[in-house]
Amino acid sequence: MSLYRAPLITPFDYQIDGAEWLKICIQALLADVPGVGKTGTAIRGVDLVGATNILVVCPASTRVQWAREFERFSPMDRPLQICMPGDTPRTFGVVIIFYDAVVKHLGLLMSVQWDVLIIDEAHALKSRYVVSKNTSGYRTRAIYGSGKRYAGLITKATRTWRLTGTPALNHAGELWTHVRSAGLTDMPYQDWLYFFCEGFDSEHGFRFSKHKHVEELHKILEPFMLRRSKAEVQPDLKEPMFETITVPRSDAAMAPEFLAMLPQMTQADAQLQEALSGDDNSQLATLESMASSLTTLRRYTLMAKLPAIVDAIVEDLTTNQISKLVVFGIHKIGIKWLTEKLKLFNPLTITGDTLAEKRQPNIDRFQSDPTVRLILGNIAAMGTGVDGLQNVCDEAIFCEQDWVPSLNAQAVMRLCRIGQRNPVRARIFSLYGSVDEHVQDVLTKKMRELAKIL
Repeated sequence: MSLYRAPLITPFDYQIDGAEWLKICIQALLADVPGVGKTGTAIRGVDLVGATNILVVCPASTRVQWAREFERFSPMDRPLQICMPGDTPRTFGVVIIFYDAVVKHLGLLMSVQWDVLIIDEAHALKSRYVVSKNTSGYRTRAIYGSGKRYAGLITKATRTWRLTGTPALNHAGELWTHVRSAGLTDMPYQDWLYFFCEGFDSEHGFRFSKHKHVEELHKILEPFMLRRSKAEVQPDLKEPMFETITVPRSDAAMAPEFLAMLPQMTQADAQLQEALSGDDNSQLATLESMASSLTTLRRYTLMAKLPAIVDAIVEDLTTNQISKLVVFGIHKIGIKWLTEKLKLFNPLTITGDTLAEKRQPNIDRFQSDPTVRLILGNIAAMGTGVDGLQNVCDEAIFCEQDWVPSLNAQAVMRLCRIGQRNPVRARIFSLYGSVDEHVQDVLTKKMRELAKIL
């Protein structure tokens, strides 16, 4: 377990409102769009109901992020377990477990009466009519059960709260598993599908054309689902919203020479952690003074984060939660690796190697071409001297930050200019169990302050 503890933060008023709504819900679907802060809302909700035993089911890549969010949003000191492969889940406190492990440990998990079951990215639970008898189907049966034959994990929870920004990726038929598990309909799946959707069966499955009986659907969903947009909850927000995402370490992007340097990197990590143990005012000066001597550690840390960052980007773009995305970094090796892994989204790049006369045309194409959903660049190259990011994109990712905070602030403000319609969200990725968590928090705090005045 990391020695670093994320600082406690105050939820937004709309997150508190959402938590109050969850408080009165036994069964709920929190479907706020990405960027609104569903995780913080849910954690505030479990505090409001006085929950002690909480089971969080989430994708493997978000386990450590949930642990950090409990630190950030809850002042309660509950025992917490991040259930890693090979771990046996505890039966008390906060247990954060990934979907496949639920199937493996279902008997043990069902021996507990959970105060709250939180199902993150709940769109992963699909009807057996939508998926074949595969991993996704097993997950759904384990959690929601299957009629009278199989009791799912949901029956061992006093409250069940589902979280997803995309409750129905394609059509209203995909809401059926959630609505049925909540006891809000007894319609068989096929009846539900053909009542609310027009289309036809094909050799590739149901082909949707349009919805019908929409008012009836709204009546079913009204007490069960809460969905809010960024513009709705923050209509007057001028400065960007910042979100720290903590990800586990991976060797998948590591070159052999990096792996051989693990002992040196571990020592350098510890030295920087000790150097940052001073007061807040001295931490930034410490980073700036040590920046040039820790270049290898910074590159090593970046490469350890990249596989999880790829997973997050793929989830965003394949589920259409986000239409376009801007990715900032420092090291060209990281930009190159990401570009290779994300070819599906026709990425464009702007780095120090990009000719000056090519930079603005790349931005213009990102703006105008709907098939180009991703642009990646160095903070130094793409953070200044280009214009046009704001018109089509309100989502930025920082794989890493420059240790000069003003450069980070300038980069994110490329999206926050005249013509921007929605509040901008900037996600900053940090590496769990390393000094990078502390570094990114120090830099993000300063970037947030600078963004307010820029």
